[in-house]
Amino acid sequence: MAKQEFNKKDFTLIQSGGRGYDEDYSYENYLEWCKENEMEPSEEYSEDYWSWVYEEAEIDYDTFFDNLHFSKAEHGFYMITFDLGLWNGHRKGYIEQVFTSLTEAIKFALQSSNDYLDYKVQFKDGEVIVYGYHHDGTNIMTISQLSKHGQRNLLDKDEPNYEKYVQMKDTFKKLDWQFAWT
Repeated sequence: MAKQEFNKKDFTLIQSGGRGYDEDYSYENYLEWCKENEMEPSEEYSEDYWSWVYEEAEIDYDTFFDNLHFSKAEHGFYMITFDLGLWNGHRKGYIEQVFTSLTEAIKFALQSSNDYLDYKVQFKDGEVIVYGYHHDGTNIMTISQLSKHGQRNLLDKDEPNYEKYVQMKDTFKKLDWQFAWT
């Protein structure tokens, strides 16, 4: 059996099963769950199946954030840049806020739009990327950790110049791919 390769620069942390695209929420898994719980399964795409999908996705969401509290990267300072997919094109920018934990930043990115049909949170080359899929397109929010230089310029000032420092390369530092493990 071939050894499965793990890409240290690009992997999914969590994703929703809202539209049934995540294999964890497959009908086969639903059938197995029904069998383990001695329940009669409903048909695929039935109301009972979708209730199970949403309940499992909610459990996964809560578990992800419970575990993130114990990660190396939980405590730190983070900023969010974005590329919003809107009905009339794209809008790029940044949030003029420094988040004091990775949990706070990810939850902000996920809750910034109430109309997400589905989402994915991914670690990609030292940053956390949140993809929110909605009726007009995809919102992409990049969560970056502030470097010491970034902290000095954005935290230690009464009115920080976000526009200036978001553009500077030394404002952010890359997260280690092992950030999820303590």
